Amino acid sequence: MGHGLEKYVQRTGHKMHISFTDGKRRPLDPTQASKLASECGIHIRNHLRVATHWKMYKTNDYKKAIPAAITSIAEKFDMNANDEVARATCTNIIKDGIRQQRYRLKSKYFNNVPISEVLSKGPPPRVSPEDWAKLVEKWTDPKHKETCEKNKINREQVKFHQTTGSRSYVCAIHSMKVNNNDQEPDAIDFFKESHFSKKKGSMSDDAQEAYVQELRDQLRVEKDDNARKQHQLTEQLECQQQEITELKRKHQEEMDNLKKSQDEKMDGLRKKQDEMEAMFWFFIRQQ
Repeated sequence: MGHGLEKYVQRTGHKMHISFTDGKRRPLDPTQASKLASECGIHIRNHLRVATHWKMYKTNDYKKAIPAAITSIAEKFDMNANDEVARATCTNIIKDGIRQQRYRLKSKYFNNVPISEVLSKGPPPRVSPEDWAKLVEKWTDPKHKETCEKNKINREQVKFHQTTGSRSYVCAIHSMKVNNNDQEPDAIDFFKESHFSKKKGSMSDDAQEAYVQELRDQLRVEKDDNARKQHQLTEQLECQQQEITELKRKHQEEMDNLKKSQDEKMDGLRKKQDEMEAMFWFFIRQQ
């Protein structure tokens, strides 16, 4: 057990609980993710055989190594080692850890060391002669060297180096969300947070340029969006104005028809009245 985890147990009186999320390669909580990765690293360095490739752990020589590692690591935490999501997450962490361990072994005991010295010194501590021989055979293979050179060129072409350290992006986003009243950070805020060096007090020139460009792009999108909304609002107002004009026209037409109908009725009444008066005076004259 690592010193940090041991102090946690002494301070709290219980093991650290680890929460796993289906589909995530790491626990969302940064502290849980850090401690789990640390314990996986300790187990890899001290107990796990380092194969030349991950697929080797499915062969008879290595197939018990990963399940045994997960069981051993789970005993140090409050977690269910038989849970499918937990095992998948631990497997991903161990897979990354083994790759890092191969890189450390190669950097320290193989790179820039004459091959005669590599063979004469034998394997590094806690690495079996059999596993070391397979690793050396892989590293001296011309195809492997060619792949390494291509990867080196690709790494040199990376412009935006993140500053989140060993934390995964998932943990970094979760941490920002917790510190921002449980609101998910947008892409631009996260880019700034993950590429800003607190030590230097700034971002790299390339990252700064990309950040400014993202802000410009966002501003352009917002302006285009506002223009689109303004256009939609103008069309809506024009449509409403047309509807109001049409309603007024129909109302006026109804009023005109009503007035015409009333005038016709009044004309009819006046005509009847005139006829009655004419008949009245006709009868008067007859008498």
